[in-house]
Amino acid sequence: MNPLEVVCALIIDNNGNLLACKRGSHQSHPRKWEFPGGKIEVSETKKEALIREISEELGVNIISSTPLPNTIYSYSDFTINLYPFLCKISHQDKLSPTEHSEVLWLDLDTKSHTELDWAEADIPILNHYIKSLPMTNSSNKLIVFDCDSTLSSIEGIDELAREKGTEIFQEVEALTNAAMNGEVPLDEVFSRRLEIIQPNLATCKKIEQLYIDTVEPTALETLTELKKRGFSIIILSGGFKRLIEPLASYLGVERIEAVPLNLSESGDYINFDSTYPTTYNGGKPEIIEKLKAEFSPEKVIMVGDGVSDLETKNIVDKFIGYGKYTDRKKVREEADHFIYSLADLLDII
Repeated sequence: MNPLEVVCALIIDNNGNLLACKRGSHQSHPRKWEFPGGKIEVSETKKEALIREISEELGVNIISSTPLPNTIYSYSDFTINLYPFLCKISHQDKLSPTEHSEVLWLDLDTKSHTELDWAEADIPILNHYIKSLPMTNSSNKLIVFDCDSTLSSIEGIDELAREKGTEIFQEVEALTNAAMNGEVPLDEVFSRRLEIIQPNLATCKKIEQLYIDTVEPTALETLTELKKRGFSIIILSGGFKRLIEPLASYLGVERIEAVPLNLSESGDYINFDSTYPTTYNGGKPEIIEKLKAEFSPEKVIMVGDGVSDLETKNIVDKFIGYGKYTDRKKVREEADHFIYSLADLLDII
C-alpha cells in the first residue's frame, strides 16, 4: 500500500512560539498532539493542500511557508508520508479550530513541548525543527558531557563491531580501549576501526536504539535538574553524530558535537569526516575553546570517562571524571572530582 501523502504546518507567531493542536476524542489517535494539516488531494500541489487544510481546520490564512524535510512513519494500519512547512499566519487572523479539541502556543525555551503526548509521526518533525534552532546564549553556564560510557553504558563503535561478529568486535574493542586509555593516538585507530566495520544503515539504526536502551539510570533526571539550575547542556563525543542524535533527543539535549558518518542513499558506508576534531587527540579541547568563544560562559564543566575528555581539564573550570562503566585510573587520579553516578553532579556543582 502506498503511503498516505499529507501536509502539516509548523505555525510560528512573532515571538517564535509554535502552534500545537490536540486531536479530538472521536478521531483516530485520539487526544494526541500534532501539527495541523491533512491529506493532499489528487489535483493539488503540496502548498495548495496546506493552504486549504489550515483554512478549513483553523480558519486562518497562511501568508508564508517554507518546506522542511519530510518524514515517513508506519502505524499499524497505514503509512504516512508527512510533508511539513514552517508557516506564518496573518496577525489579524483569530484561530477558530474546527477539528481539534485544544490548541496551544508553545514556548520552546521552556521545554513545554516535552509535556505533551505527540502523535508518533509528528515527533521526528518536531525534533528536527528544534535542533535547527540556534542555541540561545541566555544561559551563561555550560556543562559538556561525553556520551559513550558516560550518558550511555555502551561504546557505539564497539557495538557497531559487535554486529559484525565476535572476532571483529574483539579487534575493535581492543583498539577503542587503547585509545581511551591514552596508549595510542586516537587518529591512528579511528579510521582503522571504520575500515574493519563498514557499518550500514540497518546496523546504525540498531545502535541508535541501543544508546537509549542503555542510558545512564540517573541521566534524564540529572540533566533536567541542571537545566533548571541554568546550565546549557552540550554533548561532545568521539562517537558518531547520527547514532547519538536519538539519545540526545530523549535527554532533551539540542547541541551535539560529534563525528559525521556518511552513508549512501542505499544505506551503505561511504566514510566519516576525518577532519572533525574529536577524531584526533587534542580535538575535544579545540571544540571547548570554540564553545567558549561562542557563548562567553562564566563557567564550563566537562564530564567524561576517557583520556580524551581529561585533555580538557586545563581549559575548563572543573573536570569531573566518570567511572560507572569504565573506571580509568589516569582519569580518576587527575580529575577534579570523580563520580560513579551522574546524580552526584548535583552535589558537586
